Amino acid sequence: MTTAAALWATASVGLAVAYDRLLLGLLVALILFVLLAIPLKKWERESKLIEPER
Repeated sequence: MTTAAALWATASVGLAVAYDRLLLGLLVALILFVLLAIPLKKWERESKLIEPER
């Protein structure tokens, strides 16, 4: 996901919460977390910045 796409997605979460669509905001926030956190873990493991899980 590009930086611009992440910013647009984060703004959509903010708008959803502002318009009292809390469930939608929570769902999008969870999807964003998964999309942004999982590739980072893989990258850290491949670049040997952290120890592999046992």
